[in-house]
Amino acid sequence: MAGIYGQKAEHYAESKGIYQIGWRQKNPPKLKARQRFLATGYLTRSPGQRFDGFVPNHPVQILLT
Repeated sequence: MAGIYGQKAEHYAESKGIYQIGWRQKNPPKLKARQRFLATGYLTRSPGQRFDGFVPNHPVQILLT
């Protein structure tokens, strides 16, 4: 998916399916591990927030702490 395709309401089910077979399996289940889980792009972080309520940090956020 590119651009805002997965953000549109009519593509919600397809976007969620792609997230579940891809990134959801990679999201760490434990809070401590989630604090170290990084993702660079908005379209990599956004589905996690939409479907799991989890937003990985951007690498720059870690550098600033």
